[in-house]
Amino acid sequence: MNFTLKSILAGSVLVAISFCATSAQAATNSATANANATIISALTITKNNDLNFGTAVPAATAGTVVIAPTAAGTQVCTTVVCTGAGNSAAQFTLSGAATYTAVVTIPATVSLAGPGPSMTATLSNSLTANKMLLTGTAADNFYVGGSLAVGTSALQTSGAYTGTFTVTVAYQ
Repeated sequence: MNFTLKSILAGSVLVAISFCATSAQAATNSATANANATIISALTITKNNDLNFGTAVPAATAGTVVIAPTAAGTQVCTTVVCTGAGNSAAQFTLSGAATYTAVVTIPATVSLAGPGPSMTATLSNSLTANKMLLTGTAADNFYVGGSLAVGTSALQTSGAYTGTFTVTVAYQ
């Protein structure tokens, strides 16, 4: 009789477990979600003009040649004498998705090497906080100017001085 009672109890427990499992499964709910993506055009940068400090004549004391980061690229010289020829700000055009913001990274300085001691130019730009809200038109331009430190006439050898700098862009 013990064996039968144990069998009946074991069977009852299995029925109870099955009932609980069915109740738990009946309480399960679900929800669906959509997956979305927006693809925009790649951001590109094109150099239209180089930064050109123009032609300068050094003086007995060191001086500077400053090019404004504007379309005009206005040249202002301190101590050195500038001829007013050939100067221009660098101009870049950004192409990308309209209404998106591009972050522009420009180095703080560029070194110009030539026949004499190298000269350092501290760079400046026409952007606000190094960002540009893209319009999707050809008007998405910005300018890079700078201040070139020119040595004294005794130190700064005549000749051409050149340097390069890299501007990078990314979507914000």
